Formats: sequence, structure tokens, C-alpha cells
Amino acid sequence: MKITRFKAEMSALAEKQEPFFFLIDFEQENPVVCPIHRAEELGFYFEIKKFKNFKRKFLNHKPLTLSIDPFPKSLYSKAYKKVIKEIYQGNTFLLNLTFPSKIKTPLCLEHIFHLAKAPYKLYFKDQFVIYSPECFIKII
Repeated sequence: MKITRFKAEMSALAEKQEPFFFLIDFEQENPVVCPIHRAEELGFYFEIKKFKNFKRKFLNHKPLTLSIDPFPKSLYSKAYKKVIKEIYQGNTFLLNLTFPSKIKTPLCLEHIFHLAKAPYKLYFKDQFVIYSPECFIKII
């Protein structure tokens, strides 16, 4: 979906006061807007605090084995120093410095989703799973 269509769909849902969620990838190439009532049909499962659109699966699992290939410390250090410099110059208010790390596990994404104990989580069928212990946006 192009960003212009994404904005139009989001505006239309907001105008109708229809609940929805949206996702925007970093490159803004694949934005998604999804009416809540269609989420499961489109392959999205979510939990926002206790509000969810799925039945919890109690999956049997063995102790987890993970293999982690972290981002090189030297590259992270370089980026961290650049961020600190910008913070001292007053050029940021909120920052989340992240880099990819390869993680190998025998678990599938759906299994990880159901095992995650987090108040905010989202699973998109066979694409990704995300979860967070914190609320980033509060509407007052």
C-alpha cells in the first residue's frame, strides 16, 4: 500500500470513528492500516493490555535454546557516541537505538507470541512478532 492510500484509509476510518491499528515500516514502503474487526481475518493477532482478538494457546514447550549473533560492539559503540553527541547538542527528545541481531530458536513466531508475557504484543502470520512492556503513546 502506498503512503498516500494509507493516509486516506486511516483518515476514513478515523472519520467513521471505527477502531483500527496501523503499522509503518522504517522505510515507509509497506504501511498497513487494519480495522480491528478485520485483524484476525488478515492474519493479525494482538493484545493491548487485556484487550485481545485471540484465544490464548497453551503450548507445551521444552526449555528454550537460543543462539544469538549480536551486532558488533564496535559498530554499536560508534553509533552510541554519535547519539550522545546529538543529545548533548539538544537534537533529540526520544531515541531508541537498535540494531538487528540474529536469533536462532526452534520456536515458530506464533509460539513466541503466545509465550510472551507483555501487555502489548502483535503477531502477523508468519511475518513477525513484536511485544513491549511499555506504552509509547498515551492519549489523554
